[in-house]
Amino acid sequence: MGRVYIVSHKPITTRLHSAYEPIFVGPHSSHLGQLTDATGENISERNSSFCELTAQYWIWKNKLPTVPSNDWLGFCHYRRYFSINEQDNWDPLVSPNDVVNQILLNGNDVIIPQTIKFRHPLSYVRQLQSGKIPHRWLTLKEQYKLCHDEAHMELAISLLPKKHKQDFLIHMNGFELTPYNMYIARPKILDEYFKNLFIWLFKVEKETKIKGADPYQSRFLGFLAERFCSYYFNRFTKNHRTPIIYLDDVNSDRHHF
Repeated sequence: MGRVYIVSHKPITTRLHSAYEPIFVGPHSSHLGQLTDATGENISERNSSFCELTAQYWIWKNKLPTVPSNDWLGFCHYRRYFSINEQDNWDPLVSPNDVVNQILLNGNDVIIPQTIKFRHPLSYVRQLQSGKIPHRWLTLKEQYKLCHDEAHMELAISLLPKKHKQDFLIHMNGFELTPYNMYIARPKILDEYFKNLFIWLFKVEKETKIKGADPYQSRFLGFLAERFCSYYFNRFTKNHRTPIIYLDDVNSDRHHF
């Protein structure tokens, strides 16, 4: 049976099928539940900059080697879940196994969220002035520059291996992002992805001063990972895109990119 790990930093109140298992993040997360990213081989203390990736690193190092090759596992968040059946009446008490197995047996390597696009801020002004003026989308590079420290992105791109650099730049000049660092796949696919992702992020982290940064902007490694995830799974895998179900007060930080 496959498993979807729910990354969380607070108690989960939603009743869930046993195929969903919470993993709590941060060095002081042990009181929240049995499974935490602060044991075994871990980077839990870097949660403030790696975000949900500290849980994914823990699963990669401590759980993934034991998962049978024909099985699968995935990651979501405590307020964001894959709408596996692609219907609004998603039931968290129903096992996702049959649907996930069918999708992966149908030639797909990975299940990822549907892509999103970012509207240019001036589009709202133009729409107020005249409904006839079409809005403009931001490229991923423009959006990052608008919301984050452009120097982080420039440094990160410079540290990418040659095999990724040019295609990643092309992706960043596009308009569609696969958000949230959420995916479901077989162990081999995830292992290869994590090898590429974490080697890169550790290099970026080493070359960047994080201490004293604004708490939101200190999460930049998680933001970079979203863009690498979007590039990687759309460039190197056959993927199935599915909507995301938002629970609780998720609207307050849905646009956290």
